[in-house]
Order: sequence, then C-alpha cells, then structure tokens
Amino acid sequence: MTFAVAVAAIFLIAGLIFLKISKSGEAQITFDFSQEKGEYSRYLFTTDLEAEDSGYKLAKDANFQAVSFIQFNTDKPEIFGTPEQKFALLAKYGMEGVIYWEMEAEKPLSEPEMKTKIDAMLEKINTLEKKYPAVKMNIFLFGNEPDFPNERHWEGDSEKFFENYAYFSRYLKSKNENYVVGTPGFAPDTVFPNFVLSDWPEKLVKYAYQNNVPLDFLSFHSYSKEIKISALDRIDKFNELLDKYPVKSQIFGRPKIANNEYDLIAHPLVEPVYRYRQEMDTAWRAAHNILTQLGMMKKGLWLASEWSGPISMVDGKGNDIDLAWITKDGKVKPVYFAHQALNNLAGTTELAESGSNFQTFGAMAGKSQDEKSVNIVFANYDEYGLYKQYPDPFMKPRQSNQLPVYKNYTIKIKNLPWTASDTIRIETYLVDDAHQMELVDSKTEKGSAELTIDRKTSTPEVQLIKITKE
Repeated sequence: MTFAVAVAAIFLIAGLIFLKISKSGEAQITFDFSQEKGEYSRYLFTTDLEAEDSGYKLAKDANFQAVSFIQFNTDKPEIFGTPEQKFALLAKYGMEGVIYWEMEAEKPLSEPEMKTKIDAMLEKINTLEKKYPAVKMNIFLFGNEPDFPNERHWEGDSEKFFENYAYFSRYLKSKNENYVVGTPGFAPDTVFPNFVLSDWPEKLVKYAYQNNVPLDFLSFHSYSKEIKISALDRIDKFNELLDKYPVKSQIFGRPKIANNEYDLIAHPLVEPVYRYRQEMDTAWRAAHNILTQLGMMKKGLWLASEWSGPISMVDGKGNDIDLAWITKDGKVKPVYFAHQALNNLAGTTELAESGSNFQTFGAMAGKSQDEKSVNIVFANYDEYGLYKQYPDPFMKPRQSNQLPVYKNYTIKIKNLPWTASDTIRIETYLVDDAHQMELVDSKTEKGSAELTIDRKTSTPEVQLIKITKE
C-alpha cells in the first residue's frame, strides 16, 4: 500500500468515526445601537509581513491597520528585508509597525547582551522614524512559546526567561515610557499532552506582580479546529490570572490580552502533508478564523494577528510552505476575503450584542463615528462539518455536539436614530468557496428605530452587512 493510499484510508475511517447528526436552526442576533462598547482596537487588524510590496498592497486593500514583524533587525535581509525597506513600505501604505522580539529570545542572554541587541533595534527605529515621520512603531512582544514542550523555543528554565523579559520590558520603558511591551505568545493547548497547559503564564504574571515588572499585555497562540476551549476559554483564564495577581500596566492600567498566532492547524505545511490539509485553502479556514477572532473580540481582545502573511514561502530545502493567503498556483484564498470583510469593523465603535454562541455562529457590529452607518460581520462554522468533509486521523472534534448548525439568521438592530424620512441602504457581501467578498444583495427601505434582516446562511461562510443612511 502506498503512503498516499494509506493516509487516505486513515482519513476516511476518521471521518466515519466523528460524524454527528446536525441540529439546524435560526440564529437570532440582536444589536443595540444605543449601547456602545468603545472603538475596536486598531491592533485587532494586524497581519504578519516582511518586506515585499505586493504583500503590503494586499494588506492595504483588505484594510489592515498594522503589520507585525517576526524579525526587524535581521541577519537575513535577502529573506526578511531590511528595517528601512519595512519602514518605507509602512509609510507607502499607511500602516503601523509591531515588533515580535522572537528570534532574539530563544536562549538566555546576559544583561549586556540584551542591552546591545535592544540598543541596535532602537537606534534603527529612531533613525527611521525621523526619515519616515508618519510611521509609528511602539509595540513590542517578547519571546515565542517558551513553554512549548521539550523547550523547543527556549533554551533555559522559566526563571531565566522571566529575568530576560523583565530586563527587556524595563529597559524599553526607560527609553520611552509610552512603549507598549507584552509577554510571549504562549503555546497552544493542542501541543500539550491531554491538552493540559503549562504553568508558565501564571508564573510569569506572578513574577511581574511580585517584582513590579512592566507588563502591558498577555499573549497566547491557538491552533485548533475547535474555538471555545482553544481560544475563548484561554482569555477567561488570563483574566483570572490578572484578578489573582493584579499587575499594573503603565499604559492601560489593567493589562490587555492578545493572540498573535491562530489558525485551524499550525504552520508551516510542507509536502507531502499539504496535500492532506486542503481545508486550508477553503472557506472552512475562513469561517473558522473569523469566528475565532469575533469570539475573542467579544471577550475584549486587544491585538490579533493570524500567523500567515500573504505570500507563499519556500523552506531551506526548496519545499513550498503554505503560510499564506495565496495558493501555490496564485489563487487568493477565501481566508483573505474573510479578513477583508472583518476589517470593515476597523475604526468603528462596537455595539452591544446578544445571541451568538461564537462556536458555530457569531456576529459583531460597529457603527461609524457620525452614526450614519453600521457594519455587521458574522461567520458560520461547524467543526463536525469540517471533519466530515476533511477527516483527520490525528485529532477528533472537541466542539460540543449539542450546538446547532444554522441555516437561517435574523439580525435585529434596535434603538436606531433614524426615522421614516431617512432612506437606508442594506448591502450584503458573501465570502465562501464561490464568492470572494461579493455583493449578493442590495436594497433600500425607510428608516426606523428598529431594523430586522432575515436571510439564509450556509456552513461555512462569512458575511458582511453594510447598513448606510443615504
């Protein structure tokens, strides 16, 4: 039996084992125009890029607000680009820069070594900010999954990591008190035996609290086809830690929470595995990732960046790595258009929401500053449906089998400031495997204090509804 046949057989068996009988229903979502939750953080609309113009253009076209760099100062400019190239592209496309200090935080460093590396970074930033005064770069994340099993991303014990983090944070704050400094993205639950998380996050928050270490945000990673346990419960756990150890942020008071890596499954995907992960090119990934982010936003997430820049890469052995919004044959994936839909919430004020479970269906809305428009984004997803179409022999569904799969939705917006003398336009845009953020419905009606929208929906898909007072 060939490798391909064997894997296909395993996937078929897995698919038969993990089926469920779906319960269908109607999602009933309510937004209150009069109850504001504050403007959405611009850092919810962040993407990973290096120095490549076409990637920045894609990001700008999708209304991303910020770009994160896994490497800023780099010894491989031919791959990652130079700091000046990155600043020039940020200036060209009007986006902000965020630095993930990851590669430099893979092993313990002495304070003189830390100082030398930080000074080199800051000297470059300060020089380039003078040349490109429109570019803002003052957010820093330290480390990458130091709690990964078998110390894959950190060559030392937790205490030494905390000492390095403390020096990094204090030194940056000594240079500019407005710098925003956060923890590493802690490892996702799916890499741990029996999904039991490490105690690193609690130990770090406790260390910062007891030693008065500046801490502006906590970050984590989530790679899972399930949403609640892997992402939403993680935010709840971080909030519990911040209650238990009330460390203070000089910027925010209470530290914020971030997720700087999330997706269906971890990257990179090299051949031959990629052939058996074709869901990454489909609307399943789009619906999962947007629903995950919507759920995290509902819980107050401050920064989000799905680890995937737009352009496919090649590893050191010449293998294609699927990190991207683009397939190997150059087709833009549904996940890109789904982010384009989501990013319509950038610059808007969040409205109070009820009715979403954020596991199979979730919606968030934002109103414009002039109160003449409302944008609504929702995602429809079902982990069991994904497994049915793309069986996985290595995992099984963790989503509750009691959740409905929605075929229709009713969205109600109450307490609108519009009257019968106003004309309201309602446009619906669809992202699925056949639609690339395409307008599928447009109509006008008279204004009123309450608006109801009823439509069919399918799994998986993402929709953007734009409501505008003309």
